[in-house]
Amino acid sequence: MTRENFIPFSKRDLIGHLERRIGDSSGREGFSSFCSLVESIYHAEFYRDLERLKASYAALDPDRISGIIPGISSKAETQTELLEGLRTVLTRANYREITRERIQAAFKSASPWGLQLKVDLERYELLALFFREEYPESSVKKTLLFRKKYDYTVFRNVALVFQLKEGGTGGKKLSRTGQGKYATDRVYLKLFKNVPTVDLEMLFPDTQIEIRLFDKAKVALPLAIGAVSSLYKILGYVLGRNVEQLWTQVGFWALVGGLFGVALKAFLGYRNTIEKYLKSLTESLYFQNLDNNSGVFKYLLDEAEEEECKELILGYYFLHFEAGERYSERRLDERIERYFREELGAELDFEVEDSLRKLAEMGLLAGAGGSLETLDLDLALERLEKRFRNPRSPHRPGPCGP
Repeated sequence: MTRENFIPFSKRDLIGHLERRIGDSSGREGFSSFCSLVESIYHAEFYRDLERLKASYAALDPDRISGIIPGISSKAETQTELLEGLRTVLTRANYREITRERIQAAFKSASPWGLQLKVDLERYELLALFFREEYPESSVKKTLLFRKKYDYTVFRNVALVFQLKEGGTGGKKLSRTGQGKYATDRVYLKLFKNVPTVDLEMLFPDTQIEIRLFDKAKVALPLAIGAVSSLYKILGYVLGRNVEQLWTQVGFWALVGGLFGVALKAFLGYRNTIEKYLKSLTESLYFQNLDNNSGVFKYLLDEAEEEECKELILGYYFLHFEAGERYSERRLDERIERYFREELGAELDFEVEDSLRKLAEMGLLAGAGGSLETLDLDLALERLEKRFRNPRSPHRPGPCGP
């Protein structure tokens, strides 16, 4: 399986662990101040990014309560700007897009929970899914006669962006009170956790439940057996009795009632099977949903901010506090990955290029090429202070433009 770029530790815990590796107190204090300034700078920049994303999403937000001033931007421009901004934020938060081919393959996979859903992808005007971190999982399904093992992977986080087509069966205009089904003139954002790849379709709206052959058999076989048995008894009763006296015979009606009882039991079993599937779906979505619509921006930007800070801090730490090693880009990458593997027990693919790019953008990188160097800690703090007080200094463009 591909190693993840996502750093599986919180920013605060990682900084604390790095601080404990510094021998002298003055170095720890300086590094702590360095980290605080980096956090403050990124927090301010990501807040501006949040405002840009909210502005591009305003006309498409299903939960919007404020009015829209006509003529500010067209729907097409807003949608394009929104999707570009989302892709940028998701990339910075170390999310990757799920391809259409993989989505189709997931729909065809067998689920160990028996929940089979049908999704019509042609109904979507806009559809994009992204995931962060994927890990293997397995389940064993037990029946009366056999056990079956299912091997699959689980997405740690999944972001879903969609808009339904005009005239689709599931979409209609929302009323001013926000009631009704999904509107075709809005873009919906959903964020979920711990999603098995074999159950990816449960994230989509207006899915159709498909009953498994085994569950159909549990309903149909008792009905067929009961019907045949009851009809056999009724025919035997009719042939062995005087037909003119049948309507006065309680036994005849008992047999007929038994036939209808079998049919009713089969029908109730079928309905209970449907309700069981719906309950399973509802519980899964309830516990796995992280955020919706505009709230997704805040969640993703917070994740992206954490990742950006951790990547920059890690690069500076090893270049500054292990300066005697004279790191090249490749050796730095290997050293940081070894740090995670040996000291924190985590396998990851550290994005050293992003780390060095961030150091260069902050003006903290003093050397390049064969040997990488950073500014001295005091000079680095001075540079960061200047950057924090003058946010208009050159920096990377935000997710929705400079």
